[in-house]
Amino acid sequence: MDRRIIIIIAAVLLIAAVLLFIFVLRPGGDDEQLTAAELEFQKIRNNTLILAEDYMEKGDFQRALDLLDELLIQDAGDVDVQALRDRVLAARDAATSELALEEKQQQDDLVETLEGLGESISNNPPIVNITEQKDTSEEDQRRLAEQLAALEEQKRLAEERRKEEEARLAALSEAERQKAEKVRQLIDEGVQHMEDEAFASARSSFDEAIELSPREAEAFAHKGESYFQEDKTNQINIREAVEYANKAVDYDKSLWIPHNTLGKIYVEAKNYTEAIKEFKEATRLNPENTNILYELGKVQYRAGQFNDARMSFEGVIHLEPTHHRAYYNLGASFLKLGKASSALGAYQKAIAANPSYDSAYFAAGNLYNQAGELSQAETYLKKAATLKPDKIRYLDVLAVVLYKQGKYPDAEKYLGKSLDIDADSAESNYNMALTLMKQDRHSEALNYSVKSVQLDSSNAGYLYTLGEISEALGDRTNAITFYEKSAGLNSSYLLPRINLGKIYDETEEYDKALEHLITAYKLDSESLEVNNNLGNVYLHTELYEDSIKHYKKAIEKKPNATLIRYHLAIAYIENEQQALAVKTLSELIKVDPNYWDAYYRLGHLMFKDGDEEGASSIFKALLDKNPDFEKRAEIENLIL
Repeated sequence: MDRRIIIIIAAVLLIAAVLLFIFVLRPGGDDEQLTAAELEFQKIRNNTLILAEDYMEKGDFQRALDLLDELLIQDAGDVDVQALRDRVLAARDAATSELALEEKQQQDDLVETLEGLGESISNNPPIVNITEQKDTSEEDQRRLAEQLAALEEQKRLAEERRKEEEARLAALSEAERQKAEKVRQLIDEGVQHMEDEAFASARSSFDEAIELSPREAEAFAHKGESYFQEDKTNQINIREAVEYANKAVDYDKSLWIPHNTLGKIYVEAKNYTEAIKEFKEATRLNPENTNILYELGKVQYRAGQFNDARMSFEGVIHLEPTHHRAYYNLGASFLKLGKASSALGAYQKAIAANPSYDSAYFAAGNLYNQAGELSQAETYLKKAATLKPDKIRYLDVLAVVLYKQGKYPDAEKYLGKSLDIDADSAESNYNMALTLMKQDRHSEALNYSVKSVQLDSSNAGYLYTLGEISEALGDRTNAITFYEKSAGLNSSYLLPRINLGKIYDETEEYDKALEHLITAYKLDSESLEVNNNLGNVYLHTELYEDSIKHYKKAIEKKPNATLIRYHLAIAYIENEQQALAVKTLSELIKVDPNYWDAYYRLGHLMFKDGDEEGASSIFKALLDKNPDFEKRAEIENLIL
């Protein structure tokens, strides 16, 4: 019996067995003993559990919990509902932690993605220059020197203020000193409570300090900061934070803390102009605090002030030479300024400062990839993927680099890891399809290509590749369908139109072929593939002048394209331009001394033109080089 029939029968039997179990043999089938009301509640309960689980899987945890709470009100002892509620709570906590970690990473790292860079293997990213270049202009160097000098001056002034404060405290009476020490103690206690995230206790300590010293600016400042740290998304907290920060500024213009708090509040509101102003003031008042200067650099970057951001990050490094994140963000700033070599140097210094810094390895690897230095790119990207093996982007871009080097099995391995983490990544499925195609594993590639289209049917590239695979598997009908859809989605996409032109040329549907190829020619009149295929269609439709025009344009793009030269010669022959045909075939033999059909055609042309000696010479050269030429007998009859 046919193996496929056996499999189908087995599948039918399996489905029948499953249905039999569900509807007939399932244990606990005592529904007939339940009342109509109980049956209705059971139905509602089961549907509610299904809906709650669906909400949980989609991340809508609160709606899931609300549904489960309603069930627990009806039956507080329902263990199934309790178990699902525990799962929802655990999933919510995990998602919250992951989101917080991700937000922190985004805050810390200004991850820079170069224009044109994507994970997709089919992308052709722009080449960047990472050779040595002058890092900064003389004006930039002057400004940086001035900024660093200003930092040193600010440090000097801050030290003077500290000494003045010490002198002021020393001049206090004993009672005043004791009160000042108590205020200091309460403020320190409040700060410790903040570090422990006990914000109510922190504010209680600050309030006690304010009772002792009603104009104690630092207590007001920390109280404002406590509201911000407690919940920066709560508008009531934000109002309180702003109020107390402003009071602190009113009471002490030399205190940096409230300006730092206000800066962070403005960042959250995306009011970068005011945030920059506040962080600059905080930096002036506390020039040795690298965290403030670092935050200033980040907000300058977000505001598009990339050169100012660069100088801020360099200021951080001046104060703290091992600040790896400052090096990383300095690299991002250099990239925005078009200085790829300097960016690469900054990323490498970030790695030197922190050898486990995966983001810097990835950024450096990206730059090497952009520059076409694929071996170096592979080294850095493999390190990034080793440090963070579950980061899909690292795995995907590493696979791209391996693919570009022709290391298809290795690319397949890393794409497999990526898909193990997220099987529903359209990009990863697409790249896997391309990688398998390169290994002539089109049947396997088909599954991944289909899935990429199912996940994102609006991507013209995905549809084009599905068309390519279908064509390779001999399914020309579906190939045409996918190419047509691809071209319809992106009217400026050449590749599907080129392939449609080829297919319609082969099926002698020349009008359709010309429709696509002429459209493609309007998009890119210099395309080798477009001109070659137009040459073919015009040759087949006996429009030889047009055919010659396009073959010549194609050869200009690729002078060593032997088949195109051969077809050009055929077009000259058909157009009765024998001299040009002879010239073209002679040039073809120089380009490829083993192009046997060129010898054969050239010999016949020479005989036709009466050059029997030249023809004999060409034919003898052909038979000497290729004694087994299939038309040997015909040639020997001509020259003997």
